[in-house]
Amino acid sequence: MSTARLSLPWGGHLAYRMTGSGPPLLLLHPVGLDGSWWCDYSAAFADRYQVIAVDLRGHGRSSPIDGPVTLDQLAADVSFLLAEVATSRAQVIGVSLGGMVAQHLALRDPGSVAALVLCATAGGFPQDLRPALRDRGRLDHQGMSGVIPATLRRWFSPAGRAAAIGRSCERTLSAADPASWTAAWAAIAELDTLSRLPQVAAPALVITGAQDTATPPAAARELVAALPSARLSVVEQAWHLGVFERPDPFLAAFTAFLDEVRGRCARA
Repeated sequence: MSTARLSLPWGGHLAYRMTGSGPPLLLLHPVGLDGSWWCDYSAAFADRYQVIAVDLRGHGRSSPIDGPVTLDQLAADVSFLLAEVATSRAQVIGVSLGGMVAQHLALRDPGSVAALVLCATAGGFPQDLRPALRDRGRLDHQGMSGVIPATLRRWFSPAGRAAAIGRSCERTLSAADPASWTAAWAAIAELDTLSRLPQVAAPALVITGAQDTATPPAAARELVAALPSARLSVVEQAWHLGVFERPDPFLAAFTAFLDEVRGRCARA
């Protein structure tokens, strides 16, 4: 699956991979990773969806972040992409940072979103936690190598860190743009959508791992409480990025929800 690039009207470009046919399915990745991490999911969905896996600004082959950025600006990039390439309203799966961008997309451009899957994410953070989130993006003389061990400990189980998935993540993070990493974490630290999520009419699946300490099940329950039409799924023995470490239960939950929404839309 080749990578395409779309020039953005406000400068820079957004890279994305597109495959399959059918209703659009937009895939949004975590901070520091990129759309290639959705390869197995794209293959699984390509027989019935137009799958669009994006490299968010500052990630993968998209333009780097060259100054302060907000989650809403990242969502504006994605909104422009959907207007250009999607055949109809998109179902959206967002993980961690991707789930935060998905919320902003549904708030700023509700006509582009048919359904939301918010995975391993949150709608806001306590004020006393926000400085620590900004600190995760600050780099010392070691650059990205200085933040990778702690990041992997938050994201994967001990077995996952030692396995191929952990090594692959370490390689991706090692190649990440340091300035974009810092800017993305500053944006994450400002996340505050809970009070506005009652405006989102799209059906939503909120899913997280039982062992997720970065955005724990309590954060998922807050999202469910704020969204008018949401359900909760907690995957046992899954850490923050269980969606990539243990994909089978996540794929099953995604498929059941997305196909249900697709069926309702077809009947309507």
